Parts: sequence; structure tokens; C-alpha cells
Amino acid sequence: MALVSWPMLALVGQYIKIKRAAAMGIVLAGSSLGGVIWPIAIDRLLNNPSIGFPWTMRIVGFIMIPCFIFSCSVAKSPVAPSISADNERCEELDDEKTPEQSVKPKNHREEVLGLFKQRSLQLLCLAMFIVYFGMFSPFFYTTSFAVEKGFSTTLAFYTVSIVNGTSFFGRILPGIMADKYGKFNCCILATISAGVVALCWTKVTSVTSLVIWSAAYGFASGGILSLQQACAAQVASRNTLGLAIGSVSGSTALSAMANIPISGALAEKYGYLSLSLFSGVSLLLGAILLIAARMVQSKQLRAIV
Repeated sequence: MALVSWPMLALVGQYIKIKRAAAMGIVLAGSSLGGVIWPIAIDRLLNNPSIGFPWTMRIVGFIMIPCFIFSCSVAKSPVAPSISADNERCEELDDEKTPEQSVKPKNHREEVLGLFKQRSLQLLCLAMFIVYFGMFSPFFYTTSFAVEKGFSTTLAFYTVSIVNGTSFFGRILPGIMADKYGKFNCCILATISAGVVALCWTKVTSVTSLVIWSAAYGFASGGILSLQQACAAQVASRNTLGLAIGSVSGSTALSAMANIPISGALAEKYGYLSLSLFSGVSLLLGAILLIAARMVQSKQLRAIV
């Protein structure tokens, strides 16, 4: 999946430069739409006695294969722009460059090394590493939380689709805003919002509050998922865009993997309040590191970064 997702995002980032955050948000919104449809479809298939688990997985594969074949067949790298077009584009982006990006490397190796030396990228990777320690806890444990609190199993099951449904809009709308108000600015706002909502998890006591909370968290976390890649693209050049996206995504791999078992152990031993605190504090600590990454690029509070 990593070999499918991140190269596709890098391709979109290479083609679209002006409204890049919105474009990346639209691409990632597809996974939210799938997150609404797949849980319901798979649940219906698994509960059908004539289908069962083996054929459910085969049906999933038969649907995914043609989708991937189409995506891979139409994906290609953009044609290298002419020198004059490059110069014109560079003039347009002069105001957006940070001091870290102002020195032009002599070759690709120096460009790659220059990317990894950027403090903004280092802090962005560290921020996302911390954020992913707690971000997916509500995605996986909202259902069990709802069942434990006495909500119907049907409603509990559909909370996953509610989270993913609002995440669809959370990946598109913040991307559109980020192109106007700054990728890092909007990502910080989304991360803080998700952290505050996560801290309010155990205050859910009614059906209405469960639905509202699930929708709010889905929207806020959707903004993080789409804007992290837009932030990575902002600190990279055209030649290192894919590397920057891969670096940020790679930095989240281990913490995302550890997130779910840690969350399960916390919920089992200490209850959902501990899980709420773990998720919320991880997100807020990540937001502080994102603020540091933003301040490296510009210390002006009203700057569009």
C-alpha cells in the first residue's frame, strides 16, 4: 500500500503546484470514502453464510485489482518543464521560499542532503511521529467504547463510518484553506482541534454526543492526514518532493504500528479515560512540534506558512 499511496501523491504534487494542498486532500479523500463503504460492505459479506471470510477477502481483492490497474496505467511523471518555464516559476515562488531553501544545490545528491538538513523537515517528521502515537486510537476503539457505555451495537458499528465520512470533508476543505492561509498554519490548527476533541472522548454520554464527537474527530484528523503531505511538499523542491513525502510518512510508521496495541492495553487496564488522555496529549505535543517547524520558516505570527 505504501508503494501505491505515496508515489501517487508525489505525482500529483509534481503536476499541481498552485493548489497543491487542495489536490492532495482530494486524492487522500478517496481513502475516507472507502473507509465509509468497506466496513459496511465487509460486515454484510462476512455475515452472509453463503460467502464467509475466504470469499469476502477474494471479493475485496477482485475489486481492488482493477482499480489499481487503472491507477497505475494512467500514472506517469510530468514532462520536464523548459528552462524558461522553470525560471518563471522560480520567480513566482521567490516570496514563498524560506532561508533553508534559498541556497541552490549543485547536484541531486546535495539537494537530497540539503533536504534532510532542513530543520523544518526534521521537526515535521518528529511532530508526525508523536502525533501518530495517539491519532488512530479513536478510529479503532470508538466502537468498543460505545458498546461498553451501553449504546446499541448497530450504532457503535456505524461510528467508524461516521468518523471516515466526516474525514472525507476534513481532507478536502482544510486543503483548500491551506492554499490560502498556509499549510503549516492549517495543519497546526487541525492537530490542536483533534487533540482537544480526543480529550473530550469520555464526556460522550448520549447518542447525539457520540455522533457529534465522532464527526468532529473525523473532520479534525482528516485535516492532519492530508495536510502533513502538503507540509512535506512545501519544504521540498520538485526533485525531492517524493522523498520528502516518503520521509514524513516513514517517520509515522513505527508510532502508528505501536499506537493500536498501546491503546488496547491502556483501555483494558486503566479504562477509556487513560486512552483519551494518551491520544489527546500525543496530538497536542505533536502540535507544539509543528509550531516549532512553522517558526523555523517564519517567526511572523501572521505569515502564511
